[in-house]
Amino acid sequence: MMSSIAAICVLIVGGFVFLWGVQSILLITNGEKLAPLLRYQTDNPSVVYPMKVMVQLSWLVIIIGYPILIGSNPIDFYRQAFRPPVPIDSMIILAMACIAGFALIYALYAVTGAAEFAFLYSNRKTTRRVLSCFITPIPLAIMEEAVFRGVLLHALLNWWSGTWGPVLAIALSSAVFSSVHFIRRRDSKRKPALQPAIGLFFVGVVLGSAYVASDQTLWLPVTLHAAGILAVELPRSFVIYKANPKWIGYRSFPHSGPLGIVHMVSLTILVWYLQN
Repeated sequence: MMSSIAAICVLIVGGFVFLWGVQSILLITNGEKLAPLLRYQTDNPSVVYPMKVMVQLSWLVIIIGYPILIGSNPIDFYRQAFRPPVPIDSMIILAMACIAGFALIYALYAVTGAAEFAFLYSNRKTTRRVLSCFITPIPLAIMEEAVFRGVLLHALLNWWSGTWGPVLAIALSSAVFSSVHFIRRRDSKRKPALQPAIGLFFVGVVLGSAYVASDQTLWLPVTLHAAGILAVELPRSFVIYKANPKWIGYRSFPHSGPLGIVHMVSLTILVWYLQN
């Protein structure tokens, strides 16, 4: 049996080494150049699709492997993370506040001319994208919250004690949560990463606060995460950003603009208010 921090370190380092090894084998066998992890330049399906599968499997290994390494049954571990009572009232309030806040931000952008609404895709593609926005948020939120709050933040909270322990744990887990979203950036011409990363850091603070404030359960983080995915992904089929990104963020990262960050801070305050 390992300590929590040793277990998460083994899983992270082992996962990176394994993924890079598989990636290197795929690149070599397909006549491509070696590259840092998930930074390959090729669009060869024989490399891209197997790596997508391996990335998803690595998440499952972390989710299942962590409780095993610390001497816990995975079923019992996650039953504890989703233990009753279910905070239905807080879940509804936070989901509505998250969605309403983003809706208000988009309305302000539209009124001021910082953004405009239009159909960006064909009717068929728009329908498919909208339906996806209502199907994928919950499973995606459950998986990411199990990894970043249920495993990573759980390990850091067990490692750091004292008054500032939870603050440091939330901050570090939020930084990791943010940085992981940019590992696969292979195109240097894409939008700068710093501003979106800052926005995602504040998202991590909201979700980490929800985990800690609810006595290390995943009900509130999953609810907020799913609501956030819906609020961000649904408008992407209809919103054209026109103002400078430093003032309004990006279409994929509306939480990286000043109003988006204010919204994240407000949600963090609301989380602690509801739980205390």
